[in-house]
Amino acid sequence: MRAVVIDSDGQFHLERRPNPVAGPGGVVVRVRAAGLNAADLQQARGDYPAPPGWPTDVPGLEIAGEVEHVGSAVTGISTGDRVMALVGGGGQAERIAVPADLLLPVPDALSWQEAGGFPEAFSTAWDALITQAQVRAGDRVLVTGAAGGVGTAMVQVAAVSGAHTVASVRRPELHHQVKALAPDGAHVERRHSRR
Repeated sequence: MRAVVIDSDGQFHLERRPNPVAGPGGVVVRVRAAGLNAADLQQARGDYPAPPGWPTDVPGLEIAGEVEHVGSAVTGISTGDRVMALVGGGGQAERIAVPADLLLPVPDALSWQEAGGFPEAFSTAWDALITQAQVRAGDRVLVTGAAGGVGTAMVQVAAVSGAHTVASVRRPELHHQVKALAPDGAHVERRHSRR
């Protein structure tokens, strides 16, 4: 398979690699789309090492694709399933081995490109707002940098949780786009932040 590899100079290039093999609790996903995040660029500079067990020289923290092979201990997942995942690296390749418990189903209405850019930002937003801060309906949430990747996800997660959301962006021309991220009936205030 082909993979994007970070060389010793921190440059990206294509290289042939062996196809991954699914362990008993994992699957092999045929990657249809993968996100590119700041962490990938930090990894190329040597500032963001991959977690143990993940490729150290193949970037890509989020993927979307179809399950090609299923490990012997995996249940509830079948070949051909549309999935996405937040991974520790290796997403910028044609295939990736992923522990089955990291997989999320990709809704039919979501394109590969949308699904490939979903896991990192939305997992971060969900963890910060719901898991850590325990935001609930009626709470007030301020999202600074609301026009960025995680910021746009936080606006959406806060709004669907029923929180009164204040979204701060630096560029006034983005106000309406950020407000449009919330579903109808959600309350999102726009604020212009000055630096």
